[in-house]
Amino acid sequence: MDAAREAVINAFAHRLIESGQSVEVAIYRSFMEIYSPGRFPDGVTPEMFIREIRKPIRRNPLITRTLYYSKDMESFATGLKRIQDACDEAGCKVEYYGDEYGFTVRFYRHCGEGWGADVGANGSIPKGSKVQNEPLDEPLEMKIRRILAARPKTTYSELEDEFQISRSTVKRVIKSLVNKGAIERKGGKRYGYWDVKDY
Repeated sequence: MDAAREAVINAFAHRLIESGQSVEVAIYRSFMEIYSPGRFPDGVTPEMFIREIRKPIRRNPLITRTLYYSKDMESFATGLKRIQDACDEAGCKVEYYGDEYGFTVRFYRHCGEGWGADVGANGSIPKGSKVQNEPLDEPLEMKIRRILAARPKTTYSELEDEFQISRSTVKRVIKSLVNKGAIERKGGKRYGYWDVKDY
C-alpha cells in the first residue's frame, strides 16, 4: 500500500500537464499499473534513482513543493527508491517501464495459485491460455487510448502497424472504448478524429 501510494503521488507530481492526459490507475487480475503521461527524462533510468541519491528533475516544481510542504512527498528524487524498498520488504515484484507517451509502474499481485501465470510480461494473453477467451486485452485498450489522445487522427492501419495486430482486433478494441465512453468519433471516416474522454 505504501508503494502504491508513493507511485500515485509521483505520477501526479511529475506528469506532463500540457498533454491534457490524466494519471491512470489500472487494476488487472495479475497486476496493477500506475501510468503518468510524460516520458522519463532522457539519459537517466529508474534504476539510477533506486541505487543512489540523485538531484531531482522537477517537471512541475510548484506541485512538487506543495506536496513536500503538505508532507505527502517526503523528499525530492527518492520516490522510486521508497517504492522499491517497500516492495522488497513486502515481497512484491515491481517493474518500471516507459514509452514515448509516458511512464508506468507495475505491481504484480498475489492472487492465489495459478493467477497471473497466463499473463505475459506486457499484459498479453498467450494462445491456448485458460483466460484466452476473456473479452479483451485491457492493457492494449489503454495503449491505444493513449495513442489516440496523442494523435487523434490515427488510422486503423497505423494502429495495426504500431502493435502488429489484425484489423479485427483494432476494431474490437475501438468498439470497446467507444462503448465505455472512453473515446468518441468526431467528423467523418476520412477527415474525422478521435476525441478521447476522461472516464
